[in-house]
Amino acid sequence: MEVVVAVIKPQKSVSSFSSREFHPSNYSILLVESKAALHAEWGKPIRSLPMFSLKRDEEPREVILNYLYQMTGEKSDGIKGERALPVRTSRDMLLNYQNNYSAMKLYCVPITHNHNNNIEKSVTANMAFFSLDIVLEGGKNFTCTPTTLTLLFTLKNWLAEKHMQSGSVRCMFRIRAEFRISVCINNPVFIPRSKEQTSADGRNTANFDALTKMLAIEKCDTVVMNPLFGSGLPYKAKTNRVVTNIYWGMGIPDYKEIIAHHQSAMESKLGMDQLWARNYPIHKCAYEGDVNGIMRLSKIPHSMKDDKMFAPIHYAAWKGHADAVVTLLRAGCSPNITNVDHQTPLHIAAMRGKPNVVDVLLEDSNIDVNARNKNNKTPYDLCCKASSPEMKRAADLLEAAMNRPSRKIEIHLMDGKQKTLNLTTGDNTTVSHFREQMLRELDLPESYGNIFSIWICSQSLELQLKLEHKPVHQLHSWKGVVKQLTEKDPEQEKPVLQWRRNAKVNLQEEQLLLSQIQHEVGINLLFQEAYHNYIYGLYPFTDQINYFLAACLMYILGGKQDPNSVKSYCTKNLTKFLPTSKQKVKGNANYILAQYRQLLEDDSLTHTSLKLEFLKKCHTLQIYGSAFFFGTLQERANRFTPYHIGVNGFGIHLINVQAKNFPKSYMYNDISWHYQEFNINLLEIRVKSSTGSVIHLQTKQAGIIYHLMTKLSRKPGSEEQNGIKSIL
Repeated sequence: MEVVVAVIKPQKSVSSFSSREFHPSNYSILLVESKAALHAEWGKPIRSLPMFSLKRDEEPREVILNYLYQMTGEKSDGIKGERALPVRTSRDMLLNYQNNYSAMKLYCVPITHNHNNNIEKSVTANMAFFSLDIVLEGGKNFTCTPTTLTLLFTLKNWLAEKHMQSGSVRCMFRIRAEFRISVCINNPVFIPRSKEQTSADGRNTANFDALTKMLAIEKCDTVVMNPLFGSGLPYKAKTNRVVTNIYWGMGIPDYKEIIAHHQSAMESKLGMDQLWARNYPIHKCAYEGDVNGIMRLSKIPHSMKDDKMFAPIHYAAWKGHADAVVTLLRAGCSPNITNVDHQTPLHIAAMRGKPNVVDVLLEDSNIDVNARNKNNKTPYDLCCKASSPEMKRAADLLEAAMNRPSRKIEIHLMDGKQKTLNLTTGDNTTVSHFREQMLRELDLPESYGNIFSIWICSQSLELQLKLEHKPVHQLHSWKGVVKQLTEKDPEQEKPVLQWRRNAKVNLQEEQLLLSQIQHEVGINLLFQEAYHNYIYGLYPFTDQINYFLAACLMYILGGKQDPNSVKSYCTKNLTKFLPTSKQKVKGNANYILAQYRQLLEDDSLTHTSLKLEFLKKCHTLQIYGSAFFFGTLQERANRFTPYHIGVNGFGIHLINVQAKNFPKSYMYNDISWHYQEFNINLLEIRVKSSTGSVIHLQTKQAGIIYHLMTKLSRKPGSEEQNGIKSIL
């Protein structure tokens, strides 16, 4: 690797610079004259930055400082730099000068303005410091190699950035940290073994003395040491008590006759413990079956749990008070509420052999008959093998409930198809339950479970739901959500549930999964969503890539076409192959057909392989996988332009709704964003650059966008959202 060294020296003390002041005239740069190389027109020596070759295994900073010291005359007070700082080469320069600079690295060595050096008297008198502004101006008075001039402009931009950062310039010229340390003290107790001082008897005297003093300072009142610890003496632990499970080896027990660990406390404590009855009066009424007492205490939350993590309905089910259970259900208590053992009231009623309570609970439309406790047992598992008539009756009721058809709901796929799922817990069925059913319905591997999620969508609003959300409830409240987050008429917005890509999954996770498991159904689901966004203009490409993707779509959607009718087929179906903004381009059908014929030359062509190629092209877009919103951007005075707003793991992306051109993308590291409670429809984005531009997005969805950006810009794992803002 070729290393180029830029030694800079300020004309005055850097402490006199203001935090944002930068002028090339404030710096001098060290250049080397080449007397052998003269300018063809002016006959003057050409100057350049010092350069040398660096081996791959060498640490660049120390090698650069040693090289500079030797080059400037180590015997005649050469330059001793404090540090060598890598200068970031701009992307544009790499693109324009790739051949020249691909193996070249620029380092800056800053030295103070009063650095004691006398280069003119050294053996290397062919080098000198020149004012940076004169060098950059060039002309007849000064000539540099093209490479040096380009690198100096890069150095100029780098220095300008440093001046924009408060304190950065002073840190550049500060002496190194190891020379700023006045005193270094080590605690002898923690001296490495290689540096220990031992006495003749083998003891570490310094460490031992220091440890003794430390213990003396602590002034312990009592120190107790186990005499057996470290002695090596054999000893045997003495058993104080042996407890044997009386049911061990007796086969499957009758659960009704076994006293659970809660039962003894409940049977002995309840009704006699006045403190418990006073603290939890509604629990006491439920235990005693006092329906009037429960109704009288209506102001107390009916789902409140006591010190045993039991809700009132658990006690009513335990004692078999069906009327009390009905009263609590009508008061709003969930039939699926769990205790510390993840037992629902149905578990307890089944385990205790209370068929009357089981029958009442099964009549509730939201009951989860397949709920599992911490031992992964359903209510039916707890009573199906018992011998008592009551438990057999409870088992029959549960078996009949498990076999009866449940309510259904439709989940839409992006290709227009639907899957009908069971509402296993009625209206309380969560996204997590739906996701498990969808994986089974689509025969998807478990690894694809995190890639997809349930969305609730209408014509003007699309929101991803969390695992704990209950989609039926979201469908019922959708009109209010639409009114809160859009300007559209809620009556015209018909919500549906969709199975779509999880917006919180980053591109790398998807690419890794597709490289490991190429599941045909999973690939098709991802392709259908990418195809939808492509046709709608949310995934913009260059014309050449558009023609290639259109050719892929011709084969995927229509198969291999008859050569005599292929052009007619392409022209009639352009709306299926190209985004709306590209469909009227003259001659585009011919370009698509040319790409299509090239595809047909590949004998291994399949629908799945083409869908993968389509996805790979989409993966090159920074906007891929975004959750999309809608808002307006004030670009001129009193003129607001509508924009699609995409948010993903890279940043935020803005697409002009009318032009559908390439998006304006802003990465999280390059911006800051602000959402002010007093103006809930405004999202302010500040660009961290020399221009410092500010973008004001007007949208009712500003709160959701702000919270999603905050979440995706962090490392995975943190969730701190609630209410409507937690939908995404």
